[in-house]
Order: sequence, then C-alpha cells, then structure tokens
Amino acid sequence: MNISIPLPPVPASRPRVTRWATFYGKKYTDYKKNLYDFLITEYPRFTTIEDAISIKKLVFRIKMPKSWSKKKKALMNGEKHIVKPDLDNLEKALFDGLNGTIIKDDSQIWESFYRSKIWDYEGSTEIELGY
Repeated sequence: MNISIPLPPVPASRPRVTRWATFYGKKYTDYKKNLYDFLITEYPRFTTIEDAISIKKLVFRIKMPKSWSKKKKALMNGEKHIVKPDLDNLEKALFDGLNGTIIKDDSQIWESFYRSKIWDYEGSTEIELGY
C-alpha cells in the first residue's frame, strides 16, 4: 500500500514536563492533528491494520528555505538532506500521527527497509507499507 502525505514533515519534539501536566510543542501537535485529519478524509473506508507491518520505503521530502535562490533550489532539488531535523525524529512524529488511523499502534511496525530525507520544493512524505 502506497500513501502520499502532502504535509511538510515535522520532527517529534521533546515533551515539556511541569508539575501538573506534560505537553508537546505546537508545531508537533498541529502536525499530528493535520496528519490525522488528512488520513481520515483521504482514507475514510480503510480498515485499521492490526497485524505486523513492514515499512518498505519511507521518503521525507523537506521543503527548501525561502531564502535560497532559484539557482540553488534547482541544484538541491532531490539531493540528500544532511542537516537537522534528524531522520529518527521525523519518523517518530509520522508514526505517532499514524496511530489510530491506518495502523492501530506504531509498535506494530517491526521493520523498516529504506528511509531517506531529501530536499524538495514542497514538503511531503511518501510511505510504502507491507505486511
């Protein structure tokens, strides 16, 4: 199953712990909410997977900064993204957002073959799931 998510990827943030509550950053919580809303509207009749899941391919397309020139953007489009955010933080945010929609829980993911992050004109995420 292939899923294309047209939302710019956001890394998982560290929880902020106070005496009364624990909370996450606004960008991270907004990303999870938008991802959930997108999946519910795009895949309304899809049954939640409850079996073990394999991630065959996971590509994060990171949006290039507006400050870059057109020439630099043309040069960097599709190239390796080797600066922050880290790949594992992007993956954590995505998996947290998938909970309760396409998959029951992210603990069902038992392997991941190909993961990458590249520069792109618009941010998005591509996932290829296997069983």
